[in-house]
Amino acid sequence: MLYYINMIARNIFDNFGINNGLKDFFIPNHNVTVDSQPNIIRVKINQETNTPGIKTPVINVEVGKRYRVSVTGYTDNLTNAFVTIANNNDFKNIAPPVYLKTINREIYIEFTPTHDNIQVFIVVYQPKIGQVFYVSDIKLEEIHSDKELKKFDIVNNMNSIEPCVQPSEYEKEIIRLQPKKNNNNLNGLLQKFHKYNYEVEKQKRKERMEEEYSDSEESDDGPICLMSAGYHNPNLMSFSTGSFAVQPRYHGHYVGAHHHKVVKIEKPEKKDIHKENLKLGEKVVEKQLILIEKLICFIKDLKILIEESIVFNNQALIDGTNDCDSIEQLKTKYVSLIKEMNYITLAKVNEIFIFTPYYNHFESSPLLIECNKNHLNDGDFNIYIKKYKLDTKTLVLDEIYDLVFSNSERWLENHQKSLMNLAAAETTLCNFKHKINQDIKKIKNRMLIFI
Repeated sequence: MLYYINMIARNIFDNFGINNGLKDFFIPNHNVTVDSQPNIIRVKINQETNTPGIKTPVINVEVGKRYRVSVTGYTDNLTNAFVTIANNNDFKNIAPPVYLKTINREIYIEFTPTHDNIQVFIVVYQPKIGQVFYVSDIKLEEIHSDKELKKFDIVNNMNSIEPCVQPSEYEKEIIRLQPKKNNNNLNGLLQKFHKYNYEVEKQKRKERMEEEYSDSEESDDGPICLMSAGYHNPNLMSFSTGSFAVQPRYHGHYVGAHHHKVVKIEKPEKKDIHKENLKLGEKVVEKQLILIEKLICFIKDLKILIEESIVFNNQALIDGTNDCDSIEQLKTKYVSLIKEMNYITLAKVNEIFIFTPYYNHFESSPLLIECNKNHLNDGDFNIYIKKYKLDTKTLVLDEIYDLVFSNSERWLENHQKSLMNLAAAETTLCNFKHKINQDIKKIKNRMLIFI
């Protein structure tokens, strides 16, 4: 049977507040910034874990009916943003995801819900801070069968069709005199030949496969991809406490292409995403603590430098001479210490900045460590690791050069102000150190449930 497919023009999202604007309609998924422009929104990524992005409110649908989601948007060539639809109760995907392209276009996903509540996610795979994607429209429409067309019976109706124009006597004569092509015997022979070869090859392949797999055992407990819609696709993502994670490839029995040998690959140990997140967080805070202590040592070196400068200036007042070489050495030492302190702000763990870089104060979004094992929608147990600003400009150490090395009659007052700046910077670093120690205790406490 053939059917007309009729698309209902009504946008179901109209009942859920989309008319108030895309920015107010969408809900942030993890740490993102949503900027609104006329008829379009920009979503900027502020973290490098999980799959940040945006999602719709929970939408009520009817189980068994056919729906279509259409999204209009685009992304830059470095952002892997995709659209997917999931059940709200178990976060299982009910349709294959579709990726946004670098050109503005409308993409469609048709699906049949298995639960009465769904959400549409537009999120980024393998996110990097600063990545963006854009959305200008989203619709949810119901598709339904409207009108049935009866199959046209060609055999029973051909006799009722009369040609409008009959061939002339001359045309009949030409048709009658044309030689008949008798290719039936040749065509039949070729068809039988190909059919016989196909059956022979099919039987050989079947026997070869049975022989190769006779000594192997199939495993039924391989990893299941939650994002697959009725089939196994190892490259899709699965939900994990409100986010997506890459599922491992299926490890079964591999048949070699050249030697036809069965190679059994060991199934890897199943990883716990929360435990992996906590291990990453532990590496970050431990490295932060080491580098904070190193910065405190640099502060003490700067304090010694200023005290040496005071001694040189006092000596110059007593002797009436100025030791230019010693002053130049102090200047060189100061510049070296400042460079080393700023260089520490570039520290990374797994290619993730653990401090705010000295050249970019916008990279200050905290690192989210998801460690909530049982409650999907409860973030009380998650840990946010702050990217502290440790650069010399933030710590007010850059102005020490002018205060210490300027030929001013108020040099003693300037040196005392420099020492006050150092004391304030050391206090700030000690406060950061205290907070990092608290993060370490918190992460170790979370790790206890995985022992």
